[in-house]
Amino acid sequence: MGGDRDVYKIASIATDELNVVNKGINSSTVIKFLSSEKALKVMADEPFHINNNQWRIKPAHKETDAEVKLRLKENLQFFVLFYSAAIAKDDRVISFYGLPGCLKWYGGGIYMKDKNELNDEWINCFYNKEQALKAYTLMEKVMDKKYSWPKENIGWVKKNLFVLEQMVKNLDTVN
Repeated sequence: MGGDRDVYKIASIATDELNVVNKGINSSTVIKFLSSEKALKVMADEPFHINNNQWRIKPAHKETDAEVKLRLKENLQFFVLFYSAAIAKDDRVISFYGLPGCLKWYGGGIYMKDKNELNDEWINCFYNKEQALKAYTLMEKVMDKKYSWPKENIGWVKKNLFVLEQMVKNLDTVN
């Protein structure tokens, strides 16, 4: 796995972008950040705080069914925090790009990905593919439950959060 490595140097930094230069080919790339200007008052409520991302760390050993279920629950709780933070920060743009999971997020809808859509980022959160699929099966059972969607016009982010919180509770009822 040799090969050439690109070396980038920071040319400039602004509040919402980073300009880097590839020294090997002398090209410039501007990377735009999607970030809120606001921060949450309690760092532990930040979805990307290390304590809220333990579920992403691949376990060193095969996990019990209870541990797989807990890993899935922590994944769902991450998304509860993700949605809550977006609301609290009044984010105008919400991107799920690069976030591991077995769900698809839509404005006013939450759906399961097909098994063939599960990417390595999701599978690598578990000891192996078998355990990732075990979590997927648990999530299918959660999705089979009935959910109450808010009737009032509160926006898709709040509606999805409302249902996601119910899903976290329903996970405790499936095996």
